Amino acid sequence: MKIKNICLFVALSLVFACTKKEENAPTPNGSESSAEQFFGTTAPKHGKDEIWINNREEPQYMDPILAAGVPDGNLAMNAFARLVQINPETSQPVPDLAERWDVLDEGYRYIFHLREGLKWSDGQPLTAHDFEYSWKRLMNPKTGAQYTALGYTIVEGGEAFGRRAVVISGFSKEAAIDTVQKTLEAKGVSIEKIKPKFQSTDLFVFVNGEGKDADDQRTKLINAITKSNALGQGISAKMADESVVELRALDDRQLEVRLVGPLPYFILLSEFTCFAAVPKHVIERIAKENNGDESSWVRLENIVVSGAYKLVKENFKIDKVYEKNPFYWDAANVKTPRIRVLMIETETAAMNAYKVGEIDWTGPHEVPAEQLNQVQNFKDFHNDPYLGVYYYIINHDLPVLNDVRVRKALSLSIDRETITKNVLAGSYIPYGGLVPDGLAGYKSYQQELYNPEKAKQLLAEAGYPEGKGFPKFKFKYDTKDIHRLIIQAVQQMWKKNLNIDVDMVNVEWKVYLDDLQKHNFEIARQGWIGDFLDPYTFIELNLSNSGNNHSNWKNAEFDALVEKSNQESDLSLRMQMLHDAEKIAMEDQAMIPIYLYTKTYMLKPFIKGFYKDYQDHHLWKHMWVEEK
Repeated sequence: MKIKNICLFVALSLVFACTKKEENAPTPNGSESSAEQFFGTTAPKHGKDEIWINNREEPQYMDPILAAGVPDGNLAMNAFARLVQINPETSQPVPDLAERWDVLDEGYRYIFHLREGLKWSDGQPLTAHDFEYSWKRLMNPKTGAQYTALGYTIVEGGEAFGRRAVVISGFSKEAAIDTVQKTLEAKGVSIEKIKPKFQSTDLFVFVNGEGKDADDQRTKLINAITKSNALGQGISAKMADESVVELRALDDRQLEVRLVGPLPYFILLSEFTCFAAVPKHVIERIAKENNGDESSWVRLENIVVSGAYKLVKENFKIDKVYEKNPFYWDAANVKTPRIRVLMIETETAAMNAYKVGEIDWTGPHEVPAEQLNQVQNFKDFHNDPYLGVYYYIINHDLPVLNDVRVRKALSLSIDRETITKNVLAGSYIPYGGLVPDGLAGYKSYQQELYNPEKAKQLLAEAGYPEGKGFPKFKFKYDTKDIHRLIIQAVQQMWKKNLNIDVDMVNVEWKVYLDDLQKHNFEIARQGWIGDFLDPYTFIELNLSNSGNNHSNWKNAEFDALVEKSNQESDLSLRMQMLHDAEKIAMEDQAMIPIYLYTKTYMLKPFIKGFYKDYQDHHLWKHMWVEEK
């Protein structure tokens, strides 16, 4: 498919997503379709007071701040409310726990006004202080959230806290940053950058290195100032704590946030699951009872939520049962009392369960490619636009794969057209960019899709002519048939075009996510679904300090462009900065994009209140069973 057609498809997809209609609307004459027009049963096996859905896998985390995978997010978004929600009919942000918000200082400052009388599911008051605690917990490096950088890169002072900068204080006027840096470097401190604190003479100093090396640099820096007086008498230094973050509860109902720039996507971002409130009173109690370990607060016997549904029963890897939370502010409009969530891991098993009525919706699973022709004409089959890119990530710490010529050779030897047409039955779109083209008016940078001759040449230039001497490496993926089929095709292409061998390694979902976070892989598959309607949700994956940068690719010029784009008020200049950053990542083959998603799924005709969504986010509180 030509790139211009891909761009047109994505643009139309996004228009379609923003003019959504409820699924299964009545036919014009109001008549009901015959059962033969549907795949499997058309009457529920349960009463109208519950819905049965599939979640694909047991989640890695139930904590919304730690949730990163799709199965985790599906549960968290329905149990934990945010300040903002997305109207399913318009795709526009509307109030949830906040009843309104003020935009001040030309978009740099927001004040959220919470609804009166909000409560947690245990009846305790839910206040703006809970949001301050929760957002700072997201930014706290001790929490270990993958989305920590998404929090601290947008809030003024957040990066200093999240990246453990050293705060230098005591200057009578604004210090000359260059002079401070040269003085400290002369004392042997390796400095990445120095930034002034907002409306202060204090400076945030970020050191180079990771882990113990970075800690040693921070100690050396603090000693140079406090013991050696490198910057003069009266100058102090300490580690940045949460007090430097420009985020605070003004009272029980007002939360103030100051941003690093006039971010056009901030309200959309604040709807994302990791920005949910979590119950400070429960987490701190659990930590106190367990010598500082707070992780068990999400267990069935402890969990307290703020959203429409609360977990009441679970069987590991089998199902979880949620019931309506009577303390949710909008409980009167939650239509279904009970949701049973099953953990059916394979697409084929999910389709079988759907056919016989064991689930009403196949959930995150796609329809297996081999079944598409069989089911695509049924009325309960759906193929919707989907804001996602499927790609392969490469561990850049490995010597062989750290050569850009090798990475480009691997990419150029993949025939994406054949994969999407033959393996995926034409249901996806070959793609060569990091960001879906047309997203919020963005123009994506596209790499060449397929050139096996150039791939051979690059591999030879890297020292492996005709694949000779190239080490066999392992390709890691999680348990889904679609990944296995695609990787098998790529495995054959790499053998045919480059004469290199790849072993496939399959692990279960939670192990797969842990391995990605620990960089325990050589090459792995990954897909990214946009968390909000802005290119930044895809671009930030490759920031050096992003918790979602599993490949360890780092580029200072890329980081600087992205950081600058968040401070740019001119939207056209901002988009150009992001485009230039994407070009850097793609020309260095930071990752290997394969295709753009669409979303195939099965949904029973009696499920109402289900809306098409470009992120495949579906709130249970809108759904109900209509029996006829």
